[in-house]
Amino acid sequence: MCFPTHLSSCLSFSMAAWDLSVTVEDLGPDAPPVTLSVASDLHVGGVILKLVEKTQIKRDWSDHALWWEQKQRWLLRTAWTLEKYGIHADARLIFMPQHKPLRLGLPNGITLRLRACFSNPVFQTVMGICRMLNIRHPEELSLLRPVEEKKKKKDKGLKGEIYDLTEVPLSSVSRPCLYNGMPAHFVDSPQMEEVYKMLSVTQPPPAPEAITKLYRPASVVDKAHINGRWLDSSRCLMQQGIQENDRLWLRFKYFAFYDIDPKYDAVRLTQLYEQARWAILLEDIDCTEEEMMLFGALQVEATAGGGGWICYHISKVSESEPQMVSSSAAMDDLESALQSLEVKMEGESSSASELLENMTAPQLNDYLKIFRPKRLTLKGYKQYWFKFQDTSISYFKSKEESIGEPIQQISLKGCEVAPDVNVAAQKFLIKLLVPAPEGMNEVFLRCENVRPHTNISPLCAQHPVVFTTFISVSSSHPCPQSHLSNACSHCGLQEQQYAQWMAGCRLASKGKSLADSSFHSEIESIRSFLAMQKSNSGSNGSADSSNESINPHSLVSPRYHKKYKPKLLTPRILDAYQNVAQLSLTDGVMRFLQIWQALPDFGLSYIVVRFKGSRKDEVLGIAPNRLIRIDLGVGDVVKTWRYNNMKQWNVNWDIRQVAIEFEGNVNIAFSCVTADCKIVHEFIGGYIFMSTRSREKSDTLNEELFHKLTGGHEAL
Repeated sequence: MCFPTHLSSCLSFSMAAWDLSVTVEDLGPDAPPVTLSVASDLHVGGVILKLVEKTQIKRDWSDHALWWEQKQRWLLRTAWTLEKYGIHADARLIFMPQHKPLRLGLPNGITLRLRACFSNPVFQTVMGICRMLNIRHPEELSLLRPVEEKKKKKDKGLKGEIYDLTEVPLSSVSRPCLYNGMPAHFVDSPQMEEVYKMLSVTQPPPAPEAITKLYRPASVVDKAHINGRWLDSSRCLMQQGIQENDRLWLRFKYFAFYDIDPKYDAVRLTQLYEQARWAILLEDIDCTEEEMMLFGALQVEATAGGGGWICYHISKVSESEPQMVSSSAAMDDLESALQSLEVKMEGESSSASELLENMTAPQLNDYLKIFRPKRLTLKGYKQYWFKFQDTSISYFKSKEESIGEPIQQISLKGCEVAPDVNVAAQKFLIKLLVPAPEGMNEVFLRCENVRPHTNISPLCAQHPVVFTTFISVSSSHPCPQSHLSNACSHCGLQEQQYAQWMAGCRLASKGKSLADSSFHSEIESIRSFLAMQKSNSGSNGSADSSNESINPHSLVSPRYHKKYKPKLLTPRILDAYQNVAQLSLTDGVMRFLQIWQALPDFGLSYIVVRFKGSRKDEVLGIAPNRLIRIDLGVGDVVKTWRYNNMKQWNVNWDIRQVAIEFEGNVNIAFSCVTADCKIVHEFIGGYIFMSTRSREKSDTLNEELFHKLTGGHEAL
């Protein structure tokens, strides 16, 4: 029979040797490929061994691996055979290091040159970079391609300084050992210490000319194009066309910041502050004029001396406030245990009177004007008597009818609460987005501090209250003449009232009632925020507004460069500064971030999409806890969906369409216009992952879960 002969010939054919050409990157770009005689059953490790022997170069090859150019993949499984990988004689393989130099632009404008991993997924590469720079919670950051800036001819030769960290050894330890508050590799030389100081200390204010030269998004579409530049977290740098010495940006991608501790997060806190500051200076996020003045004031540290005012950036204070970071993990555990014990003992020491007091839940009662905005509506506000109890608000036709059934009861649990405050104009707003089966409903309440027919003093009448809130409160307290002074006590009542209702709404959105122990601290926090926006008209005379050391245009966005000359802008910033002058460096940075996070558009990442069944492009706003459908033409919010109402989401990789199912049989589908659908998929999965982090589970990053939620299953 011929069968055995045929089988033997097949076996000999499969085991036959054939030539494989491999380009060795270390030999130089002009060196010819190295030809190896291999068989299909030879494993990748054997190919590397033959390659190293033939080059006859003695060096450490442990970081090298094979890159398959046609398939755009690394051959990292060295036990796999060439046959299993599907490699034939026509394969173009490159033998190169897995870690290569990369120019990395940080939020504070500094550019580092460091060794990054080109073979692991970008998520792991970012983890390695953050480990080197001592940035905790690397899952909040990612890499994106920089925006191409148009440079003038005279600027072509100008390049910013690049700080070289390529000699820093790579470490796999999740938490590096610290010496004098710095990772060990930054203590090797004074130059390295200076680099770390630049990472952990805020930078001086930029020149106004530098701000105007930088790219500023002019519309929401421009912002959407920037979000199309994020790299895919589940693919490596080589697979995304990134080459050695290319420039990338490291930025906070997910605006859900977990466990910020100034004691351990010197670099993380500084870079977050810088990203927030530049977002405001470049008008990437909108804010009111009063908020802009406050942001400018928080960047200033002023001291009175010599009859004038000497202005220093907040980073100047940081030079005199050393970053003290403990390197002992045992001490950290002991401190955490003592804090837990303290909380436990405080809970056990509650007296019977305190427990009895907590059993009686407090209430808020006031006249409010309610308005439910709908598209193309002209109806205004209607006044009702409102009652705030537990986690819901009810409203009645009048106070006398409040003993009966309410007209409507609105549960605030899970709602969105946003402030809109202008103390100078006496405007105090609470904006609510209330969950509903079809999405999120807006509720506006407008409060006027004085009830109808209440006697109003002439002085108070000059300060009308507009509590335009998605929830706004109206006070039933008249403004007594006996309490009037230079400042209207009626306005003080407005602030107190706003603080109480705002605090109640925030607690109710988290499922907490007014009886919660944090209610009063929340009120004080809101009142301190209001105090920072108050005008100090009496202090302007003591400030030398003509002092040339203050460059106010370095502290505000370019739109105010045109609106105000420096002589007019300086006293306004110094006026706002009086309310924050006592803050330390850390408190100033934290307060800056708190006000940034309180802005209505905070945390929104925009993508231009086209919803299924629609004939026009719209904007999808992706927030840490919700998706927002926005009309591209007028900018109005059309619909909002929360993640906690999401049942599932799917991606059709063939037609590049995202489909999401919410509770109540609500289904949406859309295709992406300004970004790949993988970016939207990553945003949604990433934010859901961020919500799963807690101390009870573990401080160890669940990398597997992140990839399950963000990786997807693209069709090959």
